[in-house]
Amino acid sequence: QISTSETTMPHALITGANRGLGLEHVSQLLKREWTISAAVRDPEGADALKALDPRTLADVQTMRFGKDAVTMLAMAEDDEYAAAADAAGCVAIFKLHGPIVQPESEEDEPERAFDFIGKYRAHSARNPVRGLAFKSRPGGGLELVSVGAEGRVVRYDVFNSTEEGGVKLIDVRDDAIGGPAAGGVASPTALAFMPDPRRPDALALLVADDQYKIRTVDVDTLTTTRTVLGPTFGGPVTRIVPFNVGGDACAPHAAYATARKVCGVAAMPLDGDPARAMGVVAHPAEV
Repeated sequence: QISTSETTMPHALITGANRGLGLEHVSQLLKREWTISAAVRDPEGADALKALDPRTLADVQTMRFGKDAVTMLAMAEDDEYAAAADAAGCVAIFKLHGPIVQPESEEDEPERAFDFIGKYRAHSARNPVRGLAFKSRPGGGLELVSVGAEGRVVRYDVFNSTEEGGVKLIDVRDDAIGGPAAGGVASPTALAFMPDPRRPDALALLVADDQYKIRTVDVDTLTTTRTVLGPTFGGPVTRIVPFNVGGDACAPHAAYATARKVCGVAAMPLDGDPARAMGVVAHPAEV
């Protein structure tokens, strides 16, 4: 998860940072003077996350907040909050405390990387979290939304969630996208935020499903405002990343990935026209 700020250097939260592509991403971004938060799952206990100093990969803080494997991470654009989904369908919220830095000596206590606020079982092990994302609202405020395989969409009240009071919700809808929870058959596979095309000061969600459809959902009401055919190359879309939305240099697009092999780009607004999307075999197996 990568975020940028007008007043700070670009900041990246990289998972799997102890080896392979994750480790290489840490190395390359440090050369470009990015601020890095590196995390890795504990291979002997998937219920834990480790916060690593990106310069040395030293373990600064181990976060264990349940017995179930962490399956998804998201970070707010202002780098103040993070969220994690686990295999039991729970969503946990964390308050970040700045860069992760190894103490100068073994006698020094490391500063806390972040605090655990709480978690909420919004979904279930049978219907796990398929999408989890933060987005700052144009007029102020912070949205955190999850979508599960059952089709439930949940909005979290991040600012009013506390260690004492737990995670608070703004809204929960089982019928937002017509998934199995509402008697439908389409199961969500991915979620992303974008500006609402009808209201420049509002937000919308893009929700992909296993029937190759992509729905635009009003964040404030959690109702579907548009459904179109999504890219059909290589399987249902499992990741969506809108980019250059609101930019002046070129038209807005969305990058996407499928579960196996294929990644691609589609022109926005998405309208179901297959000629406005492309896909390539980018990986030999799972993306």
